[in-house]
Amino acid sequence: MSKIILFCLSLICLFPAAAVLAADWHVYPSGSGNAATIAEAAELASSGDVIYIHAGTYTETGILFESKDVMIVMPDGKVYVDAPLQGTGTCITVRNATAAFMLPNFIFTDFDTALALEDASPYVQFVAVSRCGSGVSIQGASSPFIGYSVIDSCATAVDIGGASGASLRNLTIVGCSTGVAVTGGDAAVTRCIVYGCGTGLSCGGGAVVALTCNDLFANTVQYSGCEAGSSDFALDPIFCFYTPPSPHPYFLHADSPCLPAAEPCGPGTYVGFYGSAGCTGTGVEESSWGAIKSLFE
Repeated sequence: MSKIILFCLSLICLFPAAAVLAADWHVYPSGSGNAATIAEAAELASSGDVIYIHAGTYTETGILFESKDVMIVMPDGKVYVDAPLQGTGTCITVRNATAAFMLPNFIFTDFDTALALEDASPYVQFVAVSRCGSGVSIQGASSPFIGYSVIDSCATAVDIGGASGASLRNLTIVGCSTGVAVTGGDAAVTRCIVYGCGTGLSCGGGAVVALTCNDLFANTVQYSGCEAGSSDFALDPIFCFYTPPSPHPYFLHADSPCLPAAEPCGPGTYVGFYGSAGCTGTGVEESSWGAIKSLFE
């Protein structure tokens, strides 16, 4: 066998086919990418591929990632995904995926379920969900990380029917019928704000829930079926809403007890999504949920 053939065989061993064949998929709102829609990219992609979803608004539902670990990247701005009909459909289902699946930066609106995880353990962060039935549904033997995100005006922000170590961290949940509902498996809820909901945290079905440094405030029922964690607290987070120069209603006022300077659970700790002050001056007074909702109408 010649030295050239031996050299080529050695390269194949060093660089497996999966790595060599990994592909990039580009999706644009105009449909001009090498995948016309997010759903098509999800169908065509293989584990190890990268899907680039370019800035804009997409109207899609029924996006399925089945038994594949991909990385999703938003290279040039915000990606909005709206339901074709208000209150219908599941936007994205991730099934049988590992922590190698990366899903960041989506802004979901008006779905029955924004994100469904089934026997899947993806890394989800920096998403925003509003006006959905369920923001995130977690079922089966799932152990996802859901963090640094905002969920508002949903029936249930996070619905955990089955999990083997789901982690919810630094979420800001506002104005939902139920903030977090855990009816099966085990989950850790850490440094989350749950504000202005019907029920802040609901536990049942033998679920095991570890609670650390959460701020539950102005919920009609704070805890149902479980008790507050030893480091949980109930203080007005003092949202900026749209007080200038705040760029987002749920940025925290400089006087918020949820900022690192307040040290609610130790030096350098912050609670909720935003770890920096978005406004100063006179602190925002506690408002009824009806008054808050009027800001968005």
